[in-house]
Amino acid sequence: MTSYGQRKMTKEEIFKTWKGFQQEQNWDSLFRFEIHGQTRETLDKLLRDGVDTLLVYSVSYPGSVELKKDPCSTRDPIMSYFFMQHQGNNYFKRVNGKCETAQFKTSDRLIKFMSSNYEKIKEEFFMNVIYGVEGQGDDLHISGSLIAHEPKYEILLQLGNRFKYLRFTESELTDKKNLFYDYNRSLTSFKNFELIKSKIEKI
Repeated sequence: MTSYGQRKMTKEEIFKTWKGFQQEQNWDSLFRFEIHGQTRETLDKLLRDGVDTLLVYSVSYPGSVELKKDPCSTRDPIMSYFFMQHQGNNYFKRVNGKCETAQFKTSDRLIKFMSSNYEKIKEEFFMNVIYGVEGQGDDLHISGSLIAHEPKYEILLQLGNRFKYLRFTESELTDKKNLFYDYNRSLTSFKNFELIKSKIEKI
């Protein structure tokens, strides 16, 4: 039921409002140190070594518990994957929690997709799970879903001194009640995400 003075926002109005909420990205906000310590260390080392074309994909599982603790274990299970191009060669490296693997050569498929689609991806963002929004003055009353314990994804694309950072959740891609379910899955960023997963399955 809508109270007096409240107005149900259209899907287009919601999108425009959320687009206005997007903040300019800064390097310190990427892969929070308290959660992604080793991921940040690996990333910073690669940059110091002169790598300036790379894709970093990280997935974390908040609230999950690893039954068999080992030296690699972190508070939340985390896996990060690095795809990079350096001096004409393409490499892959994995970070499992606190542990980093050696890098090895791989194909340039992901780097090529990122490079050719960067201009599209840099303008994109994933919408939250929203079922409806009612506006009353400057106040927004949001109906949606927020799940604490679900896979959370982060992707960094870097080309030279330009970078794009994306953060999204499993439900943003799978909840069909979400007004922006089709929108999220139509993004070039989603195609990139699917390509990353396909690549990792073959490694």
